[in-house]
Amino acid sequence: MTPTEQDIAFRRYFDASYPRVKAYLANVLDTNLHVDDIAQEVYIKLWNKWDTLDHSLNTDPYLFTIVRHTIISYFRSAKTRKTVVLRESSEEEHAQEESASERIQQKEYIQVYEQTLSNIQMDKQRCFRLHWDGGLTYRQIAEKEGISVKTVERYIREIKHILRSRLDVKTLYVILLIRLFT
Repeated sequence: MTPTEQDIAFRRYFDASYPRVKAYLANVLDTNLHVDDIAQEVYIKLWNKWDTLDHSLNTDPYLFTIVRHTIISYFRSAKTRKTVVLRESSEEEHAQEESASERIQQKEYIQVYEQTLSNIQMDKQRCFRLHWDGGLTYRQIAEKEGISVKTVERYIREIKHILRSRLDVKTLYVILLIRLFT
């Protein structure tokens, strides 16, 4: 069976977007155990809607809406299984458009995040930003910075720990969403 144009277009989009989705999931989830499963679920949902999408428009916002909803479903099911204890973001926040006060609050969140990061050693900060903002894998960062993959893992783990200790989970989640969609 030869692939259709739709199959080829989806494969190209998958290849281009999968590293960013996986990096985003790794940052949101405390464990990497479910990252691949959730990413797979996201792309199955996207594939089921692929033929109804207008491909002349940017598909990324729709993709990350699916990611967000899948993460929320994951957190809900994890909470009911009592395997992960995380606060759920209210659906109301996700459904409403941002008001002026929400935008101000978002700026404050980002300001706290940036201030926290600015107090961290530059090489650690650079690795974290390459992973979080740039979507690079640990291996890619290690090659780019000339350090070991284990060092990159340690740097990112330390920064995540610092951020979690200074910012609550909900704030971190909001910052992640803001940075992804702006």
